[in-house]
Amino acid sequence: MAIADAFDAIFRGRLYRPARSLDESVSELQRHSGSQFDPGLVPLFIDEIDRVESGVPPSGGTASPATATSAAKPKPAAPAPAKKKK
Repeated sequence: MAIADAFDAIFRGRLYRPARSLDESVSELQRHSGSQFDPGLVPLFIDEIDRVESGVPPSGGTASPATATSAAKPKPAAPAPAKKKK
């Protein structure tokens, strides 16, 4: 979860810092692999990014790297039927 959250923060940017390119975002993950992130998981996450960038759907779900940390928004409920006046 920490890898995906960090990638989202780097790639999309924040109010206090502009977004970085995909290559810069991946380099940042690699730079912190082993210290801030599990060194066994960073390459797997990067592989998924590469798969999506090449047009192959992600192996673990349907989210793209840009939306990997975003929860799917539920559809709004249908409006209640109008009550008939007597």
